[in-house]
Amino acid sequence: MLSIDITDRQIKLVRGAAQGAKIKIDEVDFREIEKGLVSNGYIADVPLVAAEIIDMINTRAIKEKETIVSISSSSILYKELMLPKPKKLSNTAAIEAMIGSNMGISGDYNISYTIVGETVDENKNPLIKVLATACPQRLVDGYVKLFTHMGLSLKAVNISNNAISRLIQNTPKMSGYMPLLLVQIDKEFLNINLYEDNVLSFSRYFKIDPADYNNAEDYVNQAIYDNLFRMFQFFQSRKDMKPIKEMMFYGEIGDFIALTNTVSGFNVPCHILSAPTTIASRTDFEFTVYANAIGALYKVNKELEHINLLATTAARESKGLNTFFIGLGVAAALSVIAVVGANVVVDVINNSIKGEITKVQAQINDTELQARLTTLQQKEGVLENFQSYKNSIANAELMYNYMPKGTTTVYKMLREPFTAKQDKIENVTSDDIRKNLNGMKLIDTVEISGYTVSATFTCTNQAQPSQYVRALIAQGYFENISYTGYEVEKGEDNKETVTFSLSMLLKAGNDITIDKDSANSIIENNENGDQGAQDNTSSAESSTESTSEASAQ
Repeated sequence: MLSIDITDRQIKLVRGAAQGAKIKIDEVDFREIEKGLVSNGYIADVPLVAAEIIDMINTRAIKEKETIVSISSSSILYKELMLPKPKKLSNTAAIEAMIGSNMGISGDYNISYTIVGETVDENKNPLIKVLATACPQRLVDGYVKLFTHMGLSLKAVNISNNAISRLIQNTPKMSGYMPLLLVQIDKEFLNINLYEDNVLSFSRYFKIDPADYNNAEDYVNQAIYDNLFRMFQFFQSRKDMKPIKEMMFYGEIGDFIALTNTVSGFNVPCHILSAPTTIASRTDFEFTVYANAIGALYKVNKELEHINLLATTAARESKGLNTFFIGLGVAAALSVIAVVGANVVVDVINNSIKGEITKVQAQINDTELQARLTTLQQKEGVLENFQSYKNSIANAELMYNYMPKGTTTVYKMLREPFTAKQDKIENVTSDDIRKNLNGMKLIDTVEISGYTVSATFTCTNQAQPSQYVRALIAQGYFENISYTGYEVEKGEDNKETVTFSLSMLLKAGNDITIDKDSANSIIENNENGDQGAQDNTSSAESSTESTSEASAQ
């Protein structure tokens, strides 16, 4: 089996196979490619990328045709979700319908997911915890065209962080490092994955550009520090988040001593990801470079992991195919093969075969048979439409049963922690909260899509975002509150204005009806009355959030 890991500037090839819990590596190869051939994971030039891979294969005289590919892109969206548990975990249609609704994505995306745990809500309703992935169909199509062009048999399209997750889960000693922060380093991007209890629970992909760091020689290390800082800020806001026990790095490590110095301020032990003892190789190679491609060779837990984007694509393309005409196509193909073979045999056999073909063709063209085929097509079309309608109704019913209902406004609940219009949030008095959140304002219209609520705030110091998140958690009205960092501006009077955004889910069963006109009016009428953040408009220093996948929260 060939496993190929493709990024914007590199191609990593591994020839190997899974043998039980072990991976046998026969050979590896590495190739730098010109800028622009692959752009943010998209294949921009199929012939030239194909030429690079074919040259790698031919150079090593590789005969295998079956191939899997691992890909990375900021266009791939990730989100951790708590969803109602279907009666059967094999009901992928229901799970994908709920994921699509929560992520607000269209049919132009392929949905994949990994079930990472199970729990119950406050009403004891069973829930599943999933790490959902949405990949643009156009991205997958590019790789299908690439491998078709090369004449290789593409068996799976994997996302790189799921490939490395298989390696982590199949390495027993990794359980002693949890919670583990695993960072893939590339000159073009960073891929940061959080593992809890040996399961991937959080993932972020960050594009990095040397221009953002004045083209400094150590721009990669600077980018690592900036993005890890934001991640640790986010982790601090998570409910019941355990401290990170280990950080591990793989990919283009460079100067590890310099990297160690860069991240020393986080006070977390750091190491280079080493090769597990379960990997056997006949050649020496730098494991961290090929880790994604090796991880993709591990067998999939089909009950919990639904990550093969190629399978999703194939399912789409095959939908509605008429099994009768599939069989008819096979018969026609066999007839063609027979005709071709007849050209090399004696005339008697040739004439016999032609006679059989003529006979079969006459049967196919029979008026009665054609009429029956037309009727069959019509009936199958009706059946397909009915089944599609039935599935849509079932998914809609499933979603409706878990949608929040009632009359309470989201806006009131979002503003409660920093206004005087409340009594208590658990054991925290409103006076305490107003003191801690003095000067906080809701500055944007709240966006509500399905279960998801997004809002933007300003406040007066950098401690307030985490304090506000803790207040919302204590409030108990929202869940899966996601905080991705903040921006800071300092005015001429050296006072700070902090801007931050949150994304969260409404808890099932909450009373929610949204009158957006009224809600906007509430916001406008209260902006002058709130203890607002200082309006510092000078062009002062700014700390900016640059996560390319903030929408994946």
